[in-house]
Amino acid sequence: MWNGLGRIWHIARIPILLVAVVVLLLLTLRLAGLPSDAFLSLVSAIIGGLIATLSQVWFSERDRQTRLQLAALDKRLEAAQRAYARWRRLCYLLIDYEALDEIVLECQTWWDDNCLYLTAPARQAFRSAYLDAKLMKNLRANRDLKALQENWNHITEAGRIIESSVYLPALSGWKDEFPQPSLNE
Repeated sequence: MWNGLGRIWHIARIPILLVAVVVLLLLTLRLAGLPSDAFLSLVSAIIGGLIATLSQVWFSERDRQTRLQLAALDKRLEAAQRAYARWRRLCYLLIDYEALDEIVLECQTWWDDNCLYLTAPARQAFRSAYLDAKLMKNLRANRDLKALQENWNHITEAGRIIESSVYLPALSGWKDEFPQPSLNE
């Protein structure tokens, strides 16, 4: 609440100060002998003008914020969708190590160009996923099944984080299934 009032003060400080000066002038006139009815009418008009001005400033600021959020929403949704698509491709290519290098490089390039459009958790999850994907070849060569499973879980968790970053409801019955890397081969 105080943050909103601070913004209103920042925007409306000049009209508020002008009204304060006018009120001081009116008080001076009152003390100089202005009739009570005229003085009260003038003060009421000034207070009404102040309320109308502050309301207009507040509503215009809220409207500006809403328009800015809506403009950014399309770009953020598009970025999340592209990150999600690259993440899915990354998951499918985890078992093809030659293609994996290419998709990791693609993810890195895309992340460099678009990461600020993602939410902080989605940004971190996407980057961690493609960096962890790069480790899969070594983990498999070392036959470290526990580390391989943990890495796989970490990579696949990124999809849930990216999906939740856009707050879209999940499709009922939808389940992602990816070929899980194995130590055999």
